[in-house]
Order: sequence, then structure tokens, then C-alpha cells
Amino acid sequence: MNDLRRNTQEGYDEVYGLFVALSDRSRELSDAQHLGVMEAFNCLTDTDVPPPTALCVPPPDVAEGTIPQLLATTAEALARLIEATADGTTALTYARARSLLIATLAAR
Repeated sequence: MNDLRRNTQEGYDEVYGLFVALSDRSRELSDAQHLGVMEAFNCLTDTDVPPPTALCVPPPDVAEGTIPQLLATTAEALARLIEATADGTTALTYARARSLLIATLAAR
């Protein structure tokens, strides 16, 4: 159980860091994309998982890629987090955040 909890926290920290990278590049997002990212981030933080104690910074090639690549990478990280989450309610919240990001990919 501790391994699952650690994997879940590491996955959460990774996703949180990717959202920080998106936030740092918010000027590159369209209004619709910005709203989608904000809503997805609100879903992520609307759980009982504590925020990271240290910021997990994504690799430069990820953080400096295109906005669509960064959105897709964040959605992929959320998919891994969903699989690592034992609690069904929390997993559904992460799935909602992921679906919002996927919809944001189509937004212009």
C-alpha cells in the first residue's frame, strides 16, 4: 500500500509540475485553452491529496515544447495518475481533469 501511495504522490507531483509549466506559459494559450487549463487544475486540486512539498519541474524538452505538446503530456501524466489511484472518487476527479485537457487540445 505504501508503494501505491508513493506512486500516486509522485504522479500527482508530476502532473502538478506540468500544470505549473502551463501556467508559466499562459500568455501562449487562447482564452478557451486558458479556461480549460484553469478548470482542469481546479479539478486536480479539489482532492484530499496534499500539494507537493517540492515542485517537480518537467524536463526542459517538455516544458519548452509547443502548447499542444505540453497539454498532451499533461493529459498522459493524468492518465498514469488515474491508473495509480486506488480511490475511485479521486480517480474520477482526475479523469474529469484529463477530459478537460483533451477538450482544451481542440480549443483554439
